Amino acid sequence: MRLLTSSVLAAALLALAPAARAGAARLAPLPRAEAVVVHGPYEQGACDACHARGDPRDPGPAKAGKETCLACHDEFGGTAPVRIGKGRSHPIKGECVGCHNPHNSRKRKLLL
Repeated sequence: MRLLTSSVLAAALLALAPAARAGAARLAPLPRAEAVVVHGPYEQGACDACHARGDPRDPGPAKAGKETCLACHDEFGGTAPVRIGKGRSHPIKGECVGCHNPHNSRKRKLLL
């Protein structure tokens, strides 16, 4: 039974690994030539604004949660207005990186 449980756990972790890499890849910086807009701290090399270290070659893990974003972007007060068409909007309370790339983007407002 223990071998079966270990095998199932190992299979589950292997199945999740590509999704984790894909999530990280979608937030990775684009080549400069492809970026339309660049986040100020990324452009200035201030990696420690959002990461554990300030070294651009090895910034370490990103600080978790939208609180990292709100440390600089207090104008959102914990929610951001999201357009849903015809001038209507509603607040989103999820993580900022669900819609925005914290490095650079091909779209305005660092949208993914």
